[in-house]
Amino acid sequence: MYEARNLPPPGAVAGELAIAPDSPAPTIRVCRYDPDHLTETTEEGALTAESLAPTGGEVVWIDVHGLGDEARLRELARALTIPELALADVVNAPQRSKVDVLPEHLFVLAHQAWRESDGKLGTGQVSLLLGDGYVVSLHDGRSDCFEAVRQRLRNPRSRTTKRGADYLLYALVDTLIDLYFPVLEIFADEIDTLQDEIFADAKTEHQERIFSLRRDLLSLRRGIWPLRELAGALVRDDSDQLDEITEQHLRDCFDHAALLTEMVDSQRDLVAGLNDAYLAAVSNRMNEVMKVLTIIATVFIPLSFVASVFGMNFERDGRPWNMPELALPYGYILFWALCLGVVGVMLWLFRKNRWF
Repeated sequence: MYEARNLPPPGAVAGELAIAPDSPAPTIRVCRYDPDHLTETTEEGALTAESLAPTGGEVVWIDVHGLGDEARLRELARALTIPELALADVVNAPQRSKVDVLPEHLFVLAHQAWRESDGKLGTGQVSLLLGDGYVVSLHDGRSDCFEAVRQRLRNPRSRTTKRGADYLLYALVDTLIDLYFPVLEIFADEIDTLQDEIFADAKTEHQERIFSLRRDLLSLRRGIWPLRELAGALVRDDSDQLDEITEQHLRDCFDHAALLTEMVDSQRDLVAGLNDAYLAAVSNRMNEVMKVLTIIATVFIPLSFVASVFGMNFERDGRPWNMPELALPYGYILFWALCLGVVGVMLWLFRKNRWF
């Protein structure tokens, strides 16, 4: 399962939303917290600036799970003054990972990856907006990637509840990056297993798995490579929305993204090597088969010659030079003795020269 392309037709008006028909309706979960309190609710009524705004120094996290209702999304955008072009980038996927400084928000667009229950790779786009005391996260609803952050907020001793909204943005970005590590570990195990199987007995299905791995790793690299640029852009951000401590943690995100890039490039090289190993194993097997067939054909060449000579049946009576061996009393036995002797000598020569 790969990231679906939801793009408006050519010539569409800027800001037009292209929502996939199978996209689930939005579920809007609102988490409000400060160092002492945490409340989690699901917004089902009208969305207004007053109902979503933080109060009393709290931080508000608005998590939109599903993008299948344009009216609901535009209502959220009006309540939080999200520009139409930014909302279009949220819905019209896939977009390149990026960081944009908007009039009232810091807009972060990234991608997530996971493994489906059938083992296939799943990818999806995640959008984050940092405002004054709140963070909005929007994703298509195929995978809930932020449950670990919710568990962290529910811990009364969590560092996240004692920091501002910018630190929550860092926690979400860090989670998106860290989710790639278990996916790459699964790929590493699959590559090791496939390598052992190819060396034991290369089969056609192995090449199909190699091509599947190459395709999945390429898809992963498309999501991982921009993450490093994204983390670097957040560190260099000059919008005053990120404090110094958050920037220090984002530098750690940059290091993790760089490590992910190295890991996926290394695995792509291993998969390319597996394809070479598969082709070499198939070629060696074919060479062994051809060697056996060549030996058999070579052994039968002199036997065919002897049999063809003695099978000419020239008339013997009154013509002493016409096949005198045909009159031998043990000619048939001598014929087979000659054939077996030729085979034995040839096999001895093959073994002596280490041809098999």
